[in-house]
Amino acid sequence: MNEGKAVSPASISFIFKVCKNRQGEIVGSIGVGATIDKSVMVAVKKSTQLSVYFNGESISFPTVETVVQKLTKNPVEISVTSEVPLACGFGVSGASSIATAYALNALFQLGKDPDTLANIAHTAEIENRTGLGSVATQITGGFLVKRAPAIPVDAVKLPLLHTPLFALVLEKYETAKILNDQHKTSRINRAAEKALRTITSIQNLGISKILDISYEYAIESGILENSEVQLVIEKVKRQGGHATMAMIGHTVFSTIPPPDYFGGNVYSLRISKTIAHIL
Repeated sequence: MNEGKAVSPASISFIFKVCKNRQGEIVGSIGVGATIDKSVMVAVKKSTQLSVYFNGESISFPTVETVVQKLTKNPVEISVTSEVPLACGFGVSGASSIATAYALNALFQLGKDPDTLANIAHTAEIENRTGLGSVATQITGGFLVKRAPAIPVDAVKLPLLHTPLFALVLEKYETAKILNDQHKTSRINRAAEKALRTITSIQNLGISKILDISYEYAIESGILENSEVQLVIEKVKRQGGHATMAMIGHTVFSTIPPPDYFGGNVYSLRISKTIAHIL
């Protein structure tokens, strides 16, 4: 085999709580998230040195590089092709990592089972502070309320497949800025516990209510600090829609098209049930 290929859905998060072990180490997250109908494809081939390309551009991608280091000593060239941008709240780091793990497993015939590969990708995300629960969502698919941070995944699936959403991307935001701040994560967890209690207490939960709860969580947790993001959300709400902020990114998810005078790129999304897999 000259090349290994795999693909993962991108994913979005609405509410998350940071989970730690007894030693105080971050091990993942619980919360609410979903896979979407945008994909991240990875092609891996043998090379003379480790290199990573994102949509054709050579980049430093520590999370993906960590996956490589955990699986092989062979130098490889990794080409990531994504339908959505990096560092904007679409789980692209996680998708790139799990797809890389699957592609390496195929290329070098490593014989690793899917859960082992998922744990490697998940751990790489945590070590590099690029995400906490994206990989778990991406290997499960659908609209999830995750009840444990571990893989295999423990989650309830909500019947929201094919639900349409819009995403307005304003600018990038590095997840590590929040995950490395103990004060911020404590505040996030208090807000998350309240939001998750509300989520689990409502029957026949729809996307509009989830976005409303997520928006309240974004404010109470302190994650929503960007005034432009908040202005877009309030404009959407005044027009009769529902909206929230990506977890984590300066991106607005909404039930109606966002106002077109804010700039940024707008994506039309649908909730999907696709999971990461080999091509």
